[in-house]
Amino acid sequence: MVGTKLLYLVRHGESGGDTECSELTETGRHQAALLGERLRGVPSTGIHHSPLARAAQTAAIVGARRGNSKKGRRRQRQPSNISPDQATSISTNW
Repeated sequence: MVGTKLLYLVRHGESGGDTECSELTETGRHQAALLGERLRGVPSTGIHHSPLARAAQTAAIVGARRGNSKKGRRRQRQPSNISPDQATSISTNW
């Protein structure tokens, strides 16, 4: 019998802008902390995040609140041939 595996997808907390180096706002840090508390006790094998500062901050806060001693694993950004307009329309159609 194969066990069930769950994948939790989380968007970063509120950030100060849309640039790659935007950091979390106070509200974003609070959102990440609440999520970490909510996920406390949920078994996981790791936290993966993009190289963006706001994603790394969110992962670190969530991990700390969950009691994880390991750092999140950063994923390299993959080149994309999808324009921002297409990405928006794709995400809103899901």
